[in-house]
Amino acid sequence: MTDSLGRSSLDRMSNAQLATLALYLVGGGIARQDTQTIALKCFELAPRRFCWRDHPEYPSEVRARDALADAKKSRYGQFVTGTAADDWLLTPAGVSWSEAQSPLIEDASGFEGASSLSIDDARFFRKLTEHRQFSRWKQGLDPPVGEQVADAVDLLPDAPREAVHRTLEELLSASRAAHMEEIERYLRWLAHT
Repeated sequence: MTDSLGRSSLDRMSNAQLATLALYLVGGGIARQDTQTIALKCFELAPRRFCWRDHPEYPSEVRARDALADAKKSRYGQFVTGTAADDWLLTPAGVSWSEAQSPLIEDASGFEGASSLSIDDARFFRKLTEHRQFSRWKQGLDPPVGEQVADAVDLLPDAPREAVHRTLEELLSASRAAHMEEIERYLRWLAHT
């Protein structure tokens, strides 16, 4: 889609927005993705903006990483979480924004809609709903604490708090991307948000 100046909708996006969209297109609404994978998708979407300076035929991992770092900032919507060392994941806001872009970019990028869950992910979400904490949530009881939350998301009871938080964050993004609103509300209850 082009505007009256002949610019495509992708040309009007900031690098942070393009990196957010690239992360979405490679499945970053469901699972963490590495910088190289995202850099390649950024290069496919906007080759002039995400290439090496001296070798424009190659994707630039540095430019993609910088754009992803910007996409974490509040002024860019806080669409992304993670780092180059930990890999990248869309926030629920990032998933929503990316899904809203689909009509604008369909023709330009071969975009085929929301990321879908793999069979293993679907099984995992079904297992979440079979856990005793899910029935507690349905009954309107108080959220669990500590090791009960870890157990509910299939981690060891003594899992570090950061691991539990990261798992909840990933599951929230995946449930948002898959439009699983009930699961999303349950996960927020587990996370006490």
